[in-house]
Amino acid sequence: VELYDALGNGLVGSYSIEDSEHIDYTVPVGDTYYYILIEYGDAGNAYDLWWDDASPSKGINPAIINYLLN
Repeated sequence: VELYDALGNGLVGSYSIEDSEHIDYTVPVGDTYYYILIEYGDAGNAYDLWWDDASPSKGINPAIINYLLN
């Protein structure tokens, strides 16, 4: 599981061989969007996406969620 910024720069990742991936990263304030890449040789594992949004007016871009789910 990896977290990238809007420019495609890798920020943080978790690379275990188990189903317990976890990343903890505080994003700077602003309108920058981030995306998460979940991939490992098409293993087909299911993941739950959780985040803590400190500002109710900001959130994850719905287009990113749709991309990840489809």
